[in-house]
Amino acid sequence: MDAIAQMSHLAPRRAPIQVAESPTEPQLHASCALIVDPQQVLGIFTEQDVVSLTAQQQPLKGMTMSQVMTQPVITLAEADFTDLPVATQLLQQHQIRHLPIVDGQGALVGVVTYESLHQATTQQRLQQEQTARQQAEVLLQESEQRYALLVAAAPVGIFRTDVAGNCIYVNERCSQIAGLPLAAALGEGWQQGLHPEDREPVFRAWQQAAVNQQPFQLEYRFQHQDGTVRWVKGEAIAEQDAQGQITGYVGTITDITESKRLETERQQSERALAQSAAHQQAIMRAIPDLIVRINRAGIFQEFLASPSFRILGDLDAWVGTHIAAQLPPEIAQPRLVAIDQAFNSQTIQVFEQD
Repeated sequence: MDAIAQMSHLAPRRAPIQVAESPTEPQLHASCALIVDPQQVLGIFTEQDVVSLTAQQQPLKGMTMSQVMTQPVITLAEADFTDLPVATQLLQQHQIRHLPIVDGQGALVGVVTYESLHQATTQQRLQQEQTARQQAEVLLQESEQRYALLVAAAPVGIFRTDVAGNCIYVNERCSQIAGLPLAAALGEGWQQGLHPEDREPVFRAWQQAAVNQQPFQLEYRFQHQDGTVRWVKGEAIAEQDAQGQITGYVGTITDITESKRLETERQQSERALAQSAAHQQAIMRAIPDLIVRINRAGIFQEFLASPSFRILGDLDAWVGTHIAAQLPPEIAQPRLVAIDQAFNSQTIQVFEQD
């Protein structure tokens, strides 16, 4: 009877499992009594034993503990208590509800029950979840730091907007390209940096991309306060939440001013070349049938003849020969005189020849 009274008032001894006490956790009465000497556990008397004796209508008064206790007692060495499943397996194997834990000398250390295992398992799970959350937070912080460093070092401008297109973030490079201070670019401020001629095309392209849920892509200009114009290639895509709803947009602007300048120069060079070729063709169409270049000594240097001019035969064979060697004297002599007069007077000499 004394053992039963003690079981009703003593709190259970815990196994060597670190379980944090909850202020709201109810205090349970002890569900067993252990009989020990200084070195080992001799027996155990549990609530189930009380129920069994009562059902057998055994008189409890006057009975000694040695008569009712269960022995030998199934125990678990503290050194073997490496994890919770070890204790659970012994409880199930021997169909017991109390498992004493003993040290290397067999002295009692604590008692494990299904209830204490459940509490320990719950606490262990909570600790694992807390550790996982902390690790996730650390990884998230590291990821955000890497992203911030990447954005700061990026050679392109990076921006974010809300669904309505109001700017909520720009990096330093974006501010430099747009010619706007960081704070001035937020909200609708970025629009003030657009070249006046490009504002409407940008608004129209942005609206069309938003309506069609397509990426935004456009080449346009920013005009700085000092009049400097920067060409950019703007690109943006939608950001979505877990439900697929658009929450905003993230995009980049790439400075393409130098490539635009080179493209303009190339186009101008191509136009100039085309105009030169057209001019030369016009000259060729306007020239006479034959143009002859002769030096002062009367040596043929070059012939420019129209395709239809075939009177003198192979003119290339005349190059490097004297005029008198190719033409009769009555024709060659007047030409030599005209050549000499042209050199002496630095004027154009005109003569006719049949």
